[in-house]
Amino acid sequence: MATLIVRNVDEDVRARLAQRAAKNGRSTEAEVRSILKEATREPSWFSEWFVSMPSFAGAELELPKRSAPREVIFELPERSAPRETVLVGEED
Repeated sequence: MATLIVRNVDEDVRARLAQRAAKNGRSTEAEVRSILKEATREPSWFSEWFVSMPSFAGAELELPKRSAPREVIFELPERSAPRETVLVGEED
C-alpha cells in the first residue's frame, strides 16, 4: 500500500477528524482512509441516475381515491373447505 503524508492540517480539522473517528470506533488514520476511499469511489449507476432526475421537492402529488373492498370468492378443491370468502382491499 502507498503512504500519503498531508502537511499543514489545521488543528481544528485534526480534532474534528479525531472526534469523527472515535464516533465510528476507529483510529484517526483509519477514519482518514475511509473518507478518502469514499471520496474517490466510482459512482454507481443508481446514484448517477438519481442525480439526473428532476427534483420533486415541494411538489403536490394527487393520490388516487381508494375503492371500497370487494368480495372475492375462491373456489377451493374438494379436499379442502367447500367455499371461503375473503375481502380484498382496504377501507378508508
